[in-house]
Amino acid sequence: MGAGVRLFVQYLCWAVAIAISYGLVHLSLLPGRLGNVLWISAWVPIILLNIALAWIGWTVAILAGTVFIALAIVKVRSRLFQQRLPLSKRFCRWPKRLSVLARCRPWLTPSALICLSLSLLAVGTRLPRRLAFALAEEQFQRALATPSDTSPQNFGFYTVNRSASDRRGGVYFVVNDHTSAGLWSEGYTVSHGYAYRPNASGSPFGDESYQVLRLYGDWYEFTATDSF
Repeated sequence: MGAGVRLFVQYLCWAVAIAISYGLVHLSLLPGRLGNVLWISAWVPIILLNIALAWIGWTVAILAGTVFIALAIVKVRSRLFQQRLPLSKRFCRWPKRLSVLARCRPWLTPSALICLSLSLLAVGTRLPRRLAFALAEEQFQRALATPSDTSPQNFGFYTVNRSASDRRGGVYFVVNDHTSAGLWSEGYTVSHGYAYRPNASGSPFGDESYQVLRLYGDWYEFTATDSF
């Protein structure tokens, strides 16, 4: 593998690591969203396998055609210039002005590992979510007196789809929910959001799979499942 190819692969891996770090932090801002994405991602290999099997004929034909054209171009080029260059140099002749990229190579792996480590640490401690909620806390506080279950409201980064108080204690704000029809069981709705002084028994949006996790002060995250 030529030096140009190695440099390209290193920068590609670095870009992927930065993108993953950003994606983890961004997805963790909304309760329940990161879990949903990870669950859906588990099916990606199966979906990709089915797509690959379905289009295997076209893929082989395109690859064969591409290789044939590439070899033809290399053959014509070598004859025109009367020189035998290594294959890596034929396809990867970096301009001199890109030499600065090569000088940055030693920093690629450390910076990628640092970004990934910091993002995993931030997601594990729920720091992005705490900060995002802190910016919108004043709006949530004002809504405690009159929780409404009618129309969505924008509270900073969040869109509150539903809100309600529970007679057992607590005021609940749903900022993320999804519904599943269920194949062998009745359908259900999973609600994620924030609660002020929640009770330990359940929520207005379901008592199944009910979980609360302290955010800070009297504010908690909650997850609840409601069958229908």
